[in-house]
Amino acid sequence: MPPYHFQTPEFGISDTGIHLLRGGYNHETIQFADVATAEIKRGKEFKNWLILLVFSNGVIGFAIVFAWRLYHFFQLEYVSRIYAREFLVPVIPLLVGGYCLYLSLRNGVVLRIVTNDGKNKIFMLRDLVKANQMPAVIALLRKQLDRKFQDQLASAGNKTTKSVA
Repeated sequence: MPPYHFQTPEFGISDTGIHLLRGGYNHETIQFADVATAEIKRGKEFKNWLILLVFSNGVIGFAIVFAWRLYHFFQLEYVSRIYAREFLVPVIPLLVGGYCLYLSLRNGVVLRIVTNDGKNKIFMLRDLVKANQMPAVIALLRKQLDRKFQDQLASAGNKTTKSVA
């Protein structure tokens, strides 16, 4: 196994290709010769963000409807007992829905790879941006992939890739 020049929990980049990782171990390798196009751009960091967005809206809607019905329940004159769990039922789904909404709308720097057989892979580069390794990653991909690689961040004048361009 070749040493990785750059590594995140999802993938590693070596001289031979991009290695998909599970638990730090390589389970699949995309050779640089098998890459049709590769681009670094800003995009959604969550793979199924639309499904998560719909789910979060449903959970938040449930919490709002339940809280509204609870409010109207308290307006009745004959309410005798109120349990604490009745207050928690709208609060917990609201917190879960809010977090799911945050995840589904979060944008970041991603690497999108399309292979020659049509597979589309998207990798988050958040860890590499935090470690200030993006210029070196872009230089390595530009060297290995040549014309197949596009850096849409450099054309937009983003500060993470400005020093490479």
